[in-house]
Amino acid sequence: TAEEKRSKEQAEVSALMTKLCTRLDALSNFNFTPKTSVPDVSVTPNVAAIAMEEVLPLAVSDAQRTAPAEALAARASDRALKADAELSSAERKTQRNRYKRLNKKRIQAKNAKLRAEGKDPSLAAHAASSCS
Repeated sequence: TAEEKRSKEQAEVSALMTKLCTRLDALSNFNFTPKTSVPDVSVTPNVAAIAMEEVLPLAVSDAQRTAPAEALAARASDRALKADAELSSAERKTQRNRYKRLNKKRIQAKNAKLRAEGKDPSLAAHAASSCS
C-alpha cells in the first residue's frame, strides 16, 4: 500500500524524466551549431626555404638517405635471401615470370644455334627427350 503508492510515484517520475530527457536531446540536436573555427595566423621569420623544408634530422643513418634506385637494388638482394614460404604472392608471380622469360630466351638461343648448324630444332628436342 505505501510501498505500492511509492513505486507508482517512482514509475511516474521516471516516465516524466525520460520524456524530459528525450525532448532536451531533440532540442539540443536540432539547434546545435558548432563553434566557428578561427584561422591560426603565424608569422615566420625570413629564413631560407631549404632550412625550413629539411625533413631529415641530423642523426639519420646513411641507409635512410638512399636514392630510390639504390633502395630497389637493395631490395633485389634481399629477395635472394628469402625462402619460398616467405615470398608474397606478387613476389612469387614475379619470380615465376622471370624464370619463364629466362628459360624462353635460353630455348630460343639454343634453337637459333641448331638452325645455324642446319638442324631442325623440333627434331633435336625429341631426340634429347628420348635419350634420357
